[in-house]
Amino acid sequence: KDLTLDVPKGQAVAIVGASGSGKTTLFSLLERLYDYSGYISVGHNELKRVTIDSWRNLMGSITQDTYIFHATLEDNIRLAKPHASADEVQRAVEQAVLSDVVTRLPKGLRTIVGSGGVGLSGGERQRVAIARALVNNPALVLADEPTGNLDHKTTESIFELIQTLNAEQNIAFLLVTHDMSLAQKLSRCLTMQDGILKEGA
Repeated sequence: KDLTLDVPKGQAVAIVGASGSGKTTLFSLLERLYDYSGYISVGHNELKRVTIDSWRNLMGSITQDTYIFHATLEDNIRLAKPHASADEVQRAVEQAVLSDVVTRLPKGLRTIVGSGGVGLSGGERQRVAIARALVNNPALVLADEPTGNLDHKTTESIFELIQTLNAEQNIAFLLVTHDMSLAQKLSRCLTMQDGILKEGA
C-alpha cells in the first residue's frame, strides 16, 4: 500500500534517507518548481488549482546554507516579505528566539550584518533563516538540512525551537535531515528510498 505523506498543522514530520533518494526532489515538487503527476492536496484543494503566488505565501523555506546579505538584520528577515510591517518582523524575531541577538547588536535590527553574516554565529544565521521563513506567517515550513553545518548543541536548540513552534504557533514543518536521533524526536519520521517513502527510520 502506498504511503500518504500527511503534514497537519502543529506537527513536524522528518524525512531521512541517503543522498540521491529523492528528498530534494520532493521539496522541489512541493515548492512547485516542477510539474508532477499524482495528487498533492493543500487542505481540500489540489495544489495545481492553487496559484503559485498564493501557495508560496503560505509556505516558508529554510535551507542548510543560509545566505545573509550585506544589509541590515531587518532587511535580511524581510527577504521573504519585503513589505512586512514592523510588528510582523518583531513577531518573527521573537518566534525565532532572536531577541537577544538584536539586543546585542549596536543598532539592533538596523545593524548591517555583512555579506555572509559576518558577526553572526552559525546558529544565529539559522535563526535568521527561521525568522525569514516565519515573517510571512506560513502554514507550512519546508526545512532542508537546516542544522547540517551546526554543532550538536546548536542543532539540538534549533530542533527544540521547531518543536516549540509546532506546539505554540500551529505551524506544520516538513524537515529533511541526516540526524536520525533528532529526527525521531519529531511528530513523525519517514524514510525515503529510491523515491518511495516508508514509515519509520
